[in-house]
Order: sequence, then structure tokens, then C-alpha cells
Amino acid sequence: MIDAHVHFWNPADLGYFWLEPDSRLYRAYLPEDLDAERLAMGVDGAVFVQASHDPRENAWALALTEDCPWLLGVIGWVDLERPDLTERLKPLARHPRFCGLRHLVHAEPDERWLLRPSVGAGLEVLAEHGLIFDLVVRPEQFRHLPSVGRAHPQLSFVLNHLGQPTPEHLSQWARNLERLAQSPNVTAKISGLPEAVADRAVRIALETFGADRLMLGGDYPVCTLSAPYSATLRTLLETLGRLESGSIESGSIQSICSTNAQRIYGLEPPSQGVNA
Repeated sequence: MIDAHVHFWNPADLGYFWLEPDSRLYRAYLPEDLDAERLAMGVDGAVFVQASHDPRENAWALALTEDCPWLLGVIGWVDLERPDLTERLKPLARHPRFCGLRHLVHAEPDERWLLRPSVGAGLEVLAEHGLIFDLVVRPEQFRHLPSVGRAHPQLSFVLNHLGQPTPEHLSQWARNLERLAQSPNVTAKISGLPEAVADRAVRIALETFGADRLMLGGDYPVCTLSAPYSATLRTLLETLGRLESGSIESGSIQSICSTNAQRIYGLEPPSQGVNA
């Protein structure tokens, strides 16, 4: 199984503007902290996803992949509005495990940040380098994503956490998700879902995107605020299992939990039982 969405961080090494010192998450979370649970759950590959707007995080994360062969890919960060974005991306794009970028859009005060011309120009540079852009947004920003997907048809977008649906916005979220799914360059991760909407959100995502455009993510260590990593994955797998017995084709779970991530992120197949 490939977990398409894990974070590791160390506040002693890098800056995380959103991480408060009194938070339960304010400590180092490193690959060795996850080893026992991921192996018990059959996770033999994962994608590191940025958690910082500190440009040093890219090198920090790529160094982790040297010691952890099960870290198959890295989604990093570079300021999309930098005039020297191309020069910044060139060395990263050459690294075999560097997959693309993410920006913490959900932390931007500007609801229309993704629609800024300077951001759009940066997204085009990403496309020119064959890189991916992971999308993380808050509910009121989600309605802008269909326009963003259409505006950059050559860029592969990956929607994190299915766009963060909430009980109070579920109907509007579903309509926007259907609009977003009309752009074939957009895929999504089943990750970081509130328990109150998880079953409905996964079902709607399968109906709109189809199993071949979805990936599974545990969202470690953020998930531990609600449940242990193993319990989080188990719940997601049980949800998919119920749907596979009813509304989705047999074999879809294998695609969502492994092969889709390999194809979408361009990952090497994981080595079975890797524990380094």
C-alpha cells in the first residue's frame, strides 16, 4: 500500500508558521516514529507532503528519502510568485523523487489567491517542468478550483483531503467537486476527512472522479489529533470496502491504495516490506 499523504517535520530545524508551541503537534515527527504502525498496516511506500513555507524544507525532505527508501516521492514548496521560480525549480525537478509543489493556500487571507496572475504564471512554470501541484484549500476557497483547473490544462493538480468537506457545506462542496472533476488534469486524495462526513464524501468522490483518479492518504501526524495512524487508515479502508461490495468495481481498492499514486506521482514501485 502507498500512503499518498504523510508529513514529517522538526520545529528545531525548520520554521512552521502555523504550528503553535502549545500544540500537541509541536514536536519532531520523523519517519522512524511511523515505522511500526505503517508496517503493521502494510504501508510499504509513502509520499512526503510539505508542511512549511521554509525553502530549506525541500533539501530536508529529499535527505529523508536517502535514508528511507519507502519515501517514494516529495511534494515540496517554492514561492510561486518569485521572479526566479524557473531557476529555483530546475535542480529540484532533476531529483528523481521530487514530484511537485504545494502551497498552504488555506492559510492565505486572500480567498482568490490561486487566481492571481502572478500565481497563474508560476503554475505554468510548474507545468513546463512536468511537476504536480497539490491543492489544499479551505471551504470558501474551494469554489474557485474548477476555474483554476481549466485555466492550466497542462498542469496536473492533486486535491488534498477531497477539498476539506464539512457537514454544513456538504451540498455546495459536492456541486463544486462535480465541476472540478470535469477537468481531467485533476485527481484527489481521500485523506484528512472529518468522521461526520467521511462515508458520504468518499462515496461522492467515487461517483464524480471515479476510482482511477483517487488516492489514499493517512495525513500523519495530523490524523493523530483524532485517532492513531493505524486506526485512521483502517477506517478509510473499511469505508472503501463497504463501497467496493456495493457501488464500485472489484479491484478499485488496489488502485486507490497503490497503483494510482504510482501513476499520478510517477513513483517507483515500493519494495515489499521495506523497513529502512
